[in-house]
Amino acid sequence: MTNTDKLADCAKIMKNGWTLVNEQGDTVEIGDVLADFRGDKLQVTGQGRPPHKWGSTGRIELEGQEFFPGVVGCKWARSSDVMLYKVTQVVEYLDPNPVTTFFEQYWEASDFYENCVNDAVQWRVDHSPYSISEKELDEIREQERELVRLEEVSMAVDKTTENKWFALCSDGTLAVVGFYEDYEAAEAAADDLNYDVIWLVRGSDALQWADTINANT
Repeated sequence: MTNTDKLADCAKIMKNGWTLVNEQGDTVEIGDVLADFRGDKLQVTGQGRPPHKWGSTGRIELEGQEFFPGVVGCKWARSSDVMLYKVTQVVEYLDPNPVTTFFEQYWEASDFYENCVNDAVQWRVDHSPYSISEKELDEIREQERELVRLEEVSMAVDKTTENKWFALCSDGTLAVVGFYEDYEAAEAAADDLNYDVIWLVRGSDALQWADTINANT
């Protein structure tokens, strides 16, 4: 690899297994000039921040400030399977409806795990009609730990899922919001863009509607 290649790789925005890509799926690089929804040109000046938890959209650095990446039609994408930490909670051993929560950072999953156990133990202590000894408290804690499981799992990212959001605005126009993982993130981005939103719709849903409309014309 030449020095020029090394410098090019350094310019690419890739952090912790995430890559910042534009609408065409190309890797965004520091120094790129991107257009926002108004058509204003903004330069990418730093690495930004990839999503820090499942469902987060991360940030892009433009002109020294951080924005939602969808503002300039970008998103953070995984290029391979995502390693996550899964915490599973059950009320009893044969619980048919366990509660599952995913985290990207071990410390977040570990803290959540301990909080689940501690909350369950405290509930039993608070609702016990009898005083509980230290030995009994240890036994309760062990019982509750058996009902909460923390494990590392691999989840394949569906790269074909359409995460582009659109906003139906009060003036009757359909505006692009950007790439976001969920409704809440898209709603926050639409607020940042000062859209007077009547309805937010994900691109995958919009495509289905279009297919239905075209099939009946």
